[in-house]
Amino acid sequence: MRFRGGATQSLTIPAPLDAWHRRQTSDSTVEEIDRLLDDHTCAEIAGILNGKGLRTGTGMPFTNDTVDQLVHGRKLRGRKARLRERGYLTLPEAAVAFGISTAEVCRRRMEGSIVGIHYGINKYLYEPPLTRSCNNLAKSVAV
Repeated sequence: MRFRGGATQSLTIPAPLDAWHRRQTSDSTVEEIDRLLDDHTCAEIAGILNGKGLRTGTGMPFTNDTVDQLVHGRKLRGRKARLRERGYLTLPEAAVAFGISTAEVCRRRMEGSIVGIHYGINKYLYEPPLTRSCNNLAKSVAV
């Protein structure tokens, strides 16, 4: 800077952030999403984040789509991958494991005799038959 009397002074200021960085969702919110993916769908996470008053990087409320975009954009492990790692089965795999048709698996999920975990819109993974009987056995032994 040069002042009117001829004196000069150097100032260093940080460069302004580009638009992408200004609109980026905070790292703490992304960490919260990553933690919530273990037990919730993207739609449920959006509701939880909105309930806490959190907003996207653009200041908008979260939606199923914005959470899904953050999961993919930040390369987080999705809900389906997390459930698969825990041994949950796809519909065709569950049908084979239970020895019934895929339609029967869906019918039993709706009646509650087969555990189906929701991971997306009309998308489920199924608890393997051995896991459920082991859990029931452990409960009966504990009683």
